[in-house]
Amino acid sequence: MDRFPEEVLNNRLGTQGTAEPWTIELLQACLEQEGAATSKRTVEHRAVEKGLLPPPISLADLVDENASPVRRHAAEALLQQVGRERTVSLFVQMHRTPSGKQLLAANDGRRARIWVFLDASHPQDDELIDALDTLCGGTGDRYLHLVARDFTRLERLEPIRSSGSPAER
Repeated sequence: MDRFPEEVLNNRLGTQGTAEPWTIELLQACLEQEGAATSKRTVEHRAVEKGLLPPPISLADLVDENASPVRRHAAEALLQQVGRERTVSLFVQMHRTPSGKQLLAANDGRRARIWVFLDASHPQDDELIDALDTLCGGTGDRYLHLVARDFTRLERLEPIRSSGSPAER
């Protein structure tokens, strides 16, 4: 698998024509259709190695747009609280692929991966908010978004608007 098929370099569209997030399982299934049968772990490793995805991040990796680390004790306490409440926590980061496409990638505490491509090479705040809504799936579930690097700027601008999936602060 030297290159990914063009299909996986664009957003998947749902039945209503709206973007749906990619997962490692969906990427693996697409590659298997192309004749590149391989394990889930190998697919994820290659996606990171080839620059399709950034490496997953954890609490220890979180920094703001000024490269300042988060307040670790406060963040750990928040993660424990949301765990007790069964709220899903996502570590979110922006990434540019080698072909220049921007995407918003998220992983949870178990490092399960989801991502959605952004239409613009320099997305505006509304597009980023919509992409975050897409990552959350509009399920009505509660999410805690732990964001990294340049994406932290957006979190400071306004509370995340979401169709039934409020972001915890």
